[in-house]
Amino acid sequence: MAFDAALPFRRDPITGFASLDELADAVHQDLRILLLTNPGERVMDPLFGVGLKRYLFEPLTTTTLGDIEAKINEQVQRYLSFITIRNIQFSSALDSGPNALLEGLDENLLGITISYSYGFGEVREIYITA
Repeated sequence: MAFDAALPFRRDPITGFASLDELADAVHQDLRILLLTNPGERVMDPLFGVGLKRYLFEPLTTTTLGDIEAKINEQVQRYLSFITIRNIQFSSALDSGPNALLEGLDENLLGITISYSYGFGEVREIYITA
């Protein structure tokens, strides 16, 4: 018995399409979809989605990061209320101080690590780059 369809869709010789058989994988996929969906993109629910892509050309300020964090918390509480966000951490090339670039990290890249739990308290992480 599958919990959800595996995305992207891929063929399975037995069932036709691959599915997620583990609850942890289904929850992880649900969170990823919520983060990457733009509001208005989902049919019949124009409020669904964090829309990380819309922050793509915004200045990297504490206000922008606060807006992203608030939007993630709001959307998870509304659509995935079985998930508890434990921590949201941002990483960028400017982390080591004002105007200082970290080695090996693109200065235009923002990483978001979200620690979350569900069910019996197992803590997992998801990492998204924008």
